[in-house]
Amino acid sequence: MYVNKPKDYLIQITNQELNKLSEEVFIYYNGRRLYVDHLIDLLHGFYDKAIRHGNEESSEYKSDISRFCISIRLNSRILLKKYGRYYKFYIDYLIEEKHIRLGLGYVSSKRSNTYELNSVLFNPEELVYYQNKDSSKHKRLIKFYNEEVNLIPKSVRIDDNILRKTIDNLHHVSIDEEKAIEILKAIYPDEKSNKYYRNHYCIKTISSDQIYLVPDEYGRIHTNFTVLKKEIRNDCLKIENEKIYERDVSVYIN
Repeated sequence: MYVNKPKDYLIQITNQELNKLSEEVFIYYNGRRLYVDHLIDLLHGFYDKAIRHGNEESSEYKSDISRFCISIRLNSRILLKKYGRYYKFYIDYLIEEKHIRLGLGYVSSKRSNTYELNSVLFNPEELVYYQNKDSSKHKRLIKFYNEEVNLIPKSVRIDDNILRKTIDNLHHVSIDEEKAIEILKAIYPDEKSNKYYRNHYCIKTISSDQIYLVPDEYGRIHTNFTVLKKEIRNDCLKIENEKIYERDVSVYIN
């Protein structure tokens, strides 16, 4: 993910319970002060993955994503960079509150601890958007998300200049949010469906100049623009207030 300016806020997905806690800025747990923004950021990764998997056309994923355990490996070095030296308290709190649970354990030089989203408590209909804007700790998260090294998987080789140029170009693209949501509702009348939620989230992040960018092993760069339905990309994206059009180009090499 890339956020254009340090003063920008992260638009993230959370549940109503943590959203209510955010009014307190921080909570106390086992003698430590935990920032609610960090709890929301940590859980957001699970929710985002659950929604992305719910968008898959494969028969492996049905419309009810709560049937599946969404698992994520959490590396201690990354957790330290994002949340500081007391990161384990954030994980323990989410486990105690039954938002997540420990799956596969740590194996030296092979894998980090794997945590699973608690599918029993996970309810897509209770998800809400949250603007992560903790003034005291927000810069740590922004710095993490803006570093190229955190955007590129180790298995992917891509030129840093290409990545940076792509990010810079995407920041020139705006979206007609009102029209995009109108089209989205026509395509997916069920506003609680996974596909509706995922497209709606992409519209909101593009509107806030928040770029999600993931290169894959084949050299493709996936973004929150590419996830959008084609009808929205063709009708609602603009560069300097000028409407843009999408074209597929095939290259034949003799």
